[in-house]
Amino acid sequence: MDRVSGRPGSGATEVTLDIELQVAMAPGASRIMVYEGPNTDPGILDTYNKIVTDNQAKQISTCWGLSETQSSSAIMNSENSVFQQMAAQGQSIFAASGDSGAYDNGSTLSVDDPASQPFMTGTGGTQLFVNSGETYNHETAWNNGSQSGGAGGGGISAVWSIPSYQQGLISASSKGSTTMRNVPDISINADQYTGYSIYYGGEWWIFGGTSCSAPLWAAFTARVNQQRLANGMSVLGFANPPLYQIGTGTNYSLDFHDIADGNTNLYYASVAGFDDATGWGSFNGANLLADLSGPPQPLKPPAAPQNLTASAGNAAVTLSWSASAGATGYSIYRGTSSGGEGSAAFKTGITATSFTDSGLTNGTTYYYRITAGNSAGTSGFSEPRKR
Repeated sequence: MDRVSGRPGSGATEVTLDIELQVAMAPGASRIMVYEGPNTDPGILDTYNKIVTDNQAKQISTCWGLSETQSSSAIMNSENSVFQQMAAQGQSIFAASGDSGAYDNGSTLSVDDPASQPFMTGTGGTQLFVNSGETYNHETAWNNGSQSGGAGGGGISAVWSIPSYQQGLISASSKGSTTMRNVPDISINADQYTGYSIYYGGEWWIFGGTSCSAPLWAAFTARVNQQRLANGMSVLGFANPPLYQIGTGTNYSLDFHDIADGNTNLYYASVAGFDDATGWGSFNGANLLADLSGPPQPLKPPAAPQNLTASAGNAAVTLSWSASAGATGYSIYRGTSSGGEGSAAFKTGITATSFTDSGLTNGTTYYYRITAGNSAGTSGFSEPRKR
């Protein structure tokens, strides 16, 4: 892209490990497509735009990133448009979450763009321990004691609101956010001391970092897509909705290694279930592949929203409620008498958990109920509230 020569440059090791790790995980891949562009804001956007315009690669990894605090809103919004298009046309994309733990900018709690994007699957890091026979023993959150030593990137976005697939599952013990996007989504071994053999510059090297996590998850998704196509299914597409559905389902402990030993990424602890140190954890490959490439688990309608509140203002009422797990949108019903909210919503397609109803008549009492919905159906009504 943009007249890049294709000759190896300062990022050649990153490109090399991306290619070699994908080949290692998916040795039957028919080809590996490498997109190169200048390491500038326009170059990055042009490269992403080329990938989405070509629409040939159905699983993509990127290890280039920058702290949200060092990125411009214009660039992040432009990226978001591209990643939404990827999701719409069935492309899965994975981004490294960074190697500085919870302090992506080097000094304050912060996360890496594009891993923190809502239509991106952010990949974090663990440290792997094996038995004497090289069989799996356990993993812990990757943390070598300092930013310079390396730790898995993760934390809370300062830019993006919490997406629907994360609503209703963030625990207090994780220190995650119930209002903003949490990263990473998933992880895999990234410790440089238990890392990966990469052939570069005429010799073998051991590499670690979440730059290894992204291509491994992308290559795993290539194998998932191979099996899905063989089963007469479409490609996986945006990976987060099915991954989070499994994470909240009965097969979570079979499909993932849940990292829950309390170790941190320099701030956020690994706890049971989802957390901002390791996300859902690392894959149990055979089991997760089977669940992602077999018939999808039946999706159920979400539960009715809870904790509805209504606060009156000048000719307005502000509503807020707790998220319903699995909901992709909310509908609001309004009336001027108790029980008179009706069966037809006056506002639908709300993705946030708050709404301000304006243009009302002062002195009139309004009654509200909320429902949650997804592709499987609609919940019952919340408890009514009046103002």
